[in-house]
Amino acid sequence: MFKLARTMQGITQTKVAEAVGIRQPSLNAFELGKASLSLTTRKKIAMLININPDYISDPTAPPFSSKEVIFMRLPEDNLLPEKGFQLIYFLAEHNKTFEVLILFSNTIFARKALKDAITEKPVVAIVCKDQDNNIFFFTRKKNAAGQIINGLELKAELNKRSIEEKPSIIIEEKAVNDNLLQDIIQGNVSRSQLESIFEQKDFIMLTKAEQHIIQRKREMGIEDATILQYLNALNTKT
Repeated sequence: MFKLARTMQGITQTKVAEAVGIRQPSLNAFELGKASLSLTTRKKIAMLININPDYISDPTAPPFSSKEVIFMRLPEDNLLPEKGFQLIYFLAEHNKTFEVLILFSNTIFARKALKDAITEKPVVAIVCKDQDNNIFFFTRKKNAAGQIINGLELKAELNKRSIEEKPSIIIEEKAVNDNLLQDIIQGNVSRSQLESIFEQKDFIMLTKAEQHIIQRKREMGIEDATILQYLNALNTKT
């Protein structure tokens, strides 16, 4: 968890080691599971990478803690959704309530900015809010304006986990206007901007009937992406 949280926030081992007063090789060995660090040192590291220090000694405590937006960069090779969304799945598992916004844009400006867009509704960011109101903002690693592919797969997997593991996961796809997209590209997204989006209560929870449909169709061997398209079509008709 230390290494994943640190690297996704773009924080180097050298910066962390210097801040807590240890050598970089010692931190590297710790992250590789080849050495241990004192509880005090681990808690100092936790605070630097927005992990809740209490979580280090108490696994039942909230994993993260920050009053500011926690900016994360997804691995560039996001053709591997299980790897790229690993931290999102971790958060979903460790929260009784978990909200996810899949932000997309298909405006003319977006089409010019997202030169690698390959879908009709290119995903530009994924925003998550946990039960303690921590807000996580995920964009591409090397290009904040890059498209995040596999957004549909993320939605399907979270819906699956919501049914099987019974956390309360709310997922919504939301269109982004050009002003917000420009802020995303420039890395100037504020917590108040994201909170205002979450406050727009147009989330759709899965009904028991929809959960039953998903389970039955999965038993029939139908892929989750196809199931979601079916459910979206039903919602459109109603």
